[in-house]
Amino acid sequence: MVWGDNITLDGSLVLRGVGTVCLGDGVHVDLVTGSPTVLVTQQSDARIEIGPGVYLNGATINCSSKVTIGARSLIGPVDIVDADFHAVSSAGRRAAQAGRVAPVVIGEDCWLGAGAVILKGVTVGDGSVVGAGAVVRDDVPPGSVVVGNPARVVADTER
Repeated sequence: MVWGDNITLDGSLVLRGVGTVCLGDGVHVDLVTGSPTVLVTQQSDARIEIGPGVYLNGATINCSSKVTIGARSLIGPVDIVDADFHAVSSAGRRAAQAGRVAPVVIGEDCWLGAGAVILKGVTVGDGSVVGAGAVVRDDVPPGSVVVGNPARVVADTER
């Protein structure tokens, strides 16, 4: 665990696993939603990096490789996963094969709304907004607003 300066814990922060979690300066963990923020590293080389000034409110991040959240992003009660964690095929699950893994990057100044799900391999570009309940399986261009399942661009943040 690597802690920056001036971290505020106004809610529960649950840390699980054997990897590394880095919280930047001024990170704020809140409990407005009533749910704790849960950061899980599944592997010893897994790394969760939370940038400076990030606001976390009930997020769950489950990491096998790397999840990065850029500075000043607002992260509501969402799920962020960088792996399938299990094989997709039934034969693979019976053989206890691992699923695919790909890093997740949330850019700077993003806002992830309640109930959003960010899947493996996704990059959410700087300044983007992910609407409540969106399921993001593809990259989000910088400055975009995405909604739906699967998430699709419906606006840009400069309008």
